[in-house]
Amino acid sequence: MNIILEGCDKTGKTTLAKMCCQYFKLEYKHFAAPPKDLSKDAQIAYQKAEYAIETLMLPYQNACYDRFLIGEAVYSPIYRGYCPDYIHVFEKAFPPEDTFLFLIYADPKIVADRFDGKFIKKEHIPKILKSFQEQFRKSKIKNKFAIDTTIESPKESFNTIMTYVNLIQWGGAL
Repeated sequence: MNIILEGCDKTGKTTLAKMCCQYFKLEYKHFAAPPKDLSKDAQIAYQKAEYAIETLMLPYQNACYDRFLIGEAVYSPIYRGYCPDYIHVFEKAFPPEDTFLFLIYADPKIVADRFDGKFIKKEHIPKILKSFQEQFRKSKIKNKFAIDTTIESPKESFNTIMTYVNLIQWGGAL
C-alpha cells in the first residue's frame, strides 16, 4: 500500500504522514526541493532521478509519501522556474487499487497563521493552495480524497484517512 499526502506547507501533512506510518506500518518518505544551486536542467535531472522517472520504478513500496508528485508540479513553476511535465506520467507506476492520494488543505488564513517563514512566501499561499487543488483534480490516481484541516484536529484528520483506506481495502464503497 502507498499513501500520498499532498498539500501546501503548514496544512498538517507531516503530522498525518507520521500517524499513517505508525498505524499502517509504512515507510516514511519525504521528497524535498532540489538543491537551489543547481541549474534548471540539473534540477529537473535531480528530480527525475529522485523519483526514478525514467524507469517508472517506485523508489519505495509500502510507503507514506509526505509530499510527492503534486508538490513538485505546484512549487517548481513558482520557485524554480520550470514546469515538471513528467509528474502525472509517474502516477502510472503506482498500483491503482493499493494507492491512496490525499490532498491536505486548510483555509489560506489558517495556513498563514501557521506560517513559519520557511521555504514558501506568505503572499504565495492562496496561489499555492489553488494550484494544489488544480493538480489534484488532474491526478489519475483512482483513490483520491481531500481533507480540510482548517478545523479538524490531526487525530480527526487521521481518522478520516484511516476510514477511507480501510473502506477501500476491505471492499467498501464510498
